[in-house]
Amino acid sequence: MNDEWSAVQTMRHLVFAHDSWFRRCCLGSTELFTPMGIGTTVEPYRGAHGLDLSLDPALDEIVSVRDGQAPSSRPGSTRSPLSRGTA
Repeated sequence: MNDEWSAVQTMRHLVFAHDSWFRRCCLGSTELFTPMGIGTTVEPYRGAHGLDLSLDPALDEIVSVRDGQAPSSRPGSTRSPLSRGTA
């Protein structure tokens, strides 16, 4: 509505934000981003770093990826960050 993102698009952006800001910037990961993520419309993130703009994941798939990302961002976590949305 009025060029605003839907809830699903917002969730996909949170997947991207975790990969971009937390995993890459905070942890120094060089792994590709989770393909279902939605980045900004500005390069280098639009369709770069493993993002697949052709994907149309269901909400339950996105929630599953977000649930998987959560443990890696908790203080004191020893779990490695997820790579490309898989366990």
